[in-house]
Amino acid sequence: MRRLWGVLIIIILSIIQTLPQLKIYGFSPDLLMILIIYYSFKVGTTKGIIFSAIIGALVDILSGSIIGTHVIAFSTIALSIEIFKTIFIFEMPLTVPIVSFISTITKYLILFLLSVIFGSISLGEWYIAMFIEGALNFIFAFPMVWVSKKIVSLLHREYSMVV
Repeated sequence: MRRLWGVLIIIILSIIQTLPQLKIYGFSPDLLMILIIYYSFKVGTTKGIIFSAIIGALVDILSGSIIGTHVIAFSTIALSIEIFKTIFIFEMPLTVPIVSFISTITKYLILFLLSVIFGSISLGEWYIAMFIEGALNFIFAFPMVWVSKKIVSLLHREYSMVV
């Protein structure tokens, strides 16, 4: 039953993220990416890559984008957590916000390269959007750490919080 609640919260976050009405001046934080970052730090890179591929496929389906773009972006971010583990200490309060800012830049670069490869390139002000969304992800990472702790404790009993 606990896992069902965790999956339900993830589905709700996926729906919230793909709704265009919930944007702040045209930009929205990537809440699922922050969840993937926390999950990969806490549970491990291998499980994080599997988790991010599932979440990426769900986002691709709900947003109507090319299937696989968010899978590649989110999986690359989960894989990069292995590098971030050598640089940052996970327990520090600024780790997830800083990594989410850097991961936003990584996600935009991957999505830009995929749009160049598939020929659907739009050279709009994507680099400005990258930094604005990165700032939003940095800010929203603080409350998302708390939500991510709850989700991980619902999905994995061995990572439950001691209260």
